[in-house]
Amino acid sequence: MLGQDDKALADYNAAIELDPEDEDSFVRRAELHERNDRYQEAISDYKNFLRSAGGEPDPEIIERLNALQLKVDPNAAPFTFDPDEEPSI
Repeated sequence: MLGQDDKALADYNAAIELDPEDEDSFVRRAELHERNDRYQEAISDYKNFLRSAGGEPDPEIIERLNALQLKVDPNAAPFTFDPDEEPSI
């Protein structure tokens, strides 16, 4: 399965490089990172998704972000969306 994950990661990276506003690729790559216990990378991709989506933040993504942040730091404050935060691709 690791080989498939590596290929998927390369595909998502390429898609995001071609179109940094590609919301779907950010979410899929975040899910891949999450499955592979790369929580910081998943958090970053979910945040980038929220920034590229614009408008009202997706409650499901906010819930995922909060769960991931607690895995990284059990004392983490709940996530708050800042649309002015710089993306980290």
